[in-house]
Amino acid sequence: MNIRRRGNRWQVQVRIRGIFKSKTFSDKKSCTLWGIEVEKKLLQFDKSQISKDTTVEVMIWKYIEDFTNFKKSYVAETYRWKKIIKDYQWLVKLHILEVSPENIIQFKKQRLKNDNFRSFNMDLGLLNNLFKKCRKHYRYPISNPCIDIEKANENKYGRSISFSPKHYRQLMKAPIPYRVFFLLCRHTGARPFSELSKLVWNDIDDINKVIYIRRRMTTDKNGKRNLSLKTNSASRQIPISDFLIRQIRLLKKYKTTLVFPVKPRGINSYFQRFKKRNGIEDFQIYDLRRKFVKTLVNKDMDVKRLAKLTGHSWSHAETLIELYSGETNLRVVGD
Repeated sequence: MNIRRRGNRWQVQVRIRGIFKSKTFSDKKSCTLWGIEVEKKLLQFDKSQISKDTTVEVMIWKYIEDFTNFKKSYVAETYRWKKIIKDYQWLVKLHILEVSPENIIQFKKQRLKNDNFRSFNMDLGLLNNLFKKCRKHYRYPISNPCIDIEKANENKYGRSISFSPKHYRQLMKAPIPYRVFFLLCRHTGARPFSELSKLVWNDIDDINKVIYIRRRMTTDKNGKRNLSLKTNSASRQIPISDFLIRQIRLLKKYKTTLVFPVKPRGINSYFQRFKKRNGIEDFQIYDLRRKFVKTLVNKDMDVKRLAKLTGHSWSHAETLIELYSGETNLRVVGD
């Protein structure tokens, strides 16, 4: 429903599933009441027409087909949906009419045990959009169970994670592509999957000993994924050591356009197997980037330089300095 002023009068517009209705009133309150009534009529739906097999999982796949596939971030969003389906079978097997706020609260508690607040907030946003589309696009007579669920707040002291030097050394025994990837995560602070995995050989400067972070993955109108350049303000260069240069050269034998011959999904799959094999529960690849940031903070690097090296805004860099300055705030990762 959209309400706008036109001269001395107010106009209300309602558009649902291609059905468009509008009317003009002398006051805004009348617009609101009329719009709510029209929306109810357009959303009327016989519950008996909903199949017994219409579970949350069925609607997720339908949502992916109808909406996610047309977004620029469709790869990342599809991965999130698949993770929800895989890890929370008790939720996705519920009938779409049976999902209640209590189910979403239970999902919130379990999700926050396994991951950080940002991941949960993104998943909550996805579920919220799913139920909105069920109501307004598919015209299902359901209430949105996510509407009153509060987003998770950041713990200003961070999580306390212990990753021993022994486990780190074991990680460095991984096959060459994986080992080099984890090394660069730790010693360049580049974002693992949105930046490191998109590197091409022209981004590696052996002479000046720097890595240029200047590419990103985009999707065209036909759904084809292509590498494109970042803007000048988003591009940056990170100095690297002779040791890292030697390690990167080991990847040339694979003769691929991208520096890393393994896809992000393969890298993540290897890391998950490594954690399971070594009994490590609460650790993420992204923690290697956090360790790099913590090292810079401990060296008393100024905000401007920190923001430039990590690709953060100044305000976020200031937050990171505050987060990593005190001993109680540190995420401990073995060297």
